[in-house]
Amino acid sequence: MRPPSIKYLASGTGLLFLLSLSLGVGFNAVNPVGARLPLVPEYVLHQPYRVISLEKAAYIYLAQGFELWRQWGGGSVLFLDARPRLDWQDHRIPGAKLMYPMSYVEWTCNPKTGQCREERQDYFGKILYPFSPFFKDKPRTLIVYGRTLTYNLAAELAWRLFKRGHKRIRLMAADMAAWRAAGLPVYGPQKRGPR
Repeated sequence: MRPPSIKYLASGTGLLFLLSLSLGVGFNAVNPVGARLPLVPEYVLHQPYRVISLEKAAYIYLAQGFELWRQWGGGSVLFLDARPRLDWQDHRIPGAKLMYPMSYVEWTCNPKTGQCREERQDYFGKILYPFSPFFKDKPRTLIVYGRTLTYNLAAELAWRLFKRGHKRIRLMAADMAAWRAAGLPVYGPQKRGPR
């Protein structure tokens, strides 16, 4: 049996792309909730942050740790974890702040008509951001990480911070597996403190 040709595979991939695009546009046209979903999220089109390597993030983290030890004060760089809570509880960069979830779905029902609809609520804007004292210092450098299946959450978090006036936002290109493999400090439930 002959393997399929490249031309056949390329046409199949193109057909699958067109089918998924038409289904997405069709869903937006007949969406019962009425809200239109963007084809491409806003944070993908605009990148108001710089991507930094694992080596650069580790250098910043270790240098800041020494500075914290010397001054007994707050550091000038804050690490923000955009991963889900279970991942954050399992292992994280020591001192990193959890920034998940950024939104949640709430169902509202009209008792007269009996119709229900879902509304996406901005958890980040209503709870996380206003009640977090470490966001008061806008010149502070913020390093966002969480590159796993939730890499887009890290980019979305960086975009939301930019919209609230933060200019020094960095997105760490590596994930936690690479951080651990490099032998950098990790905090987790099995062992308290860096391991």
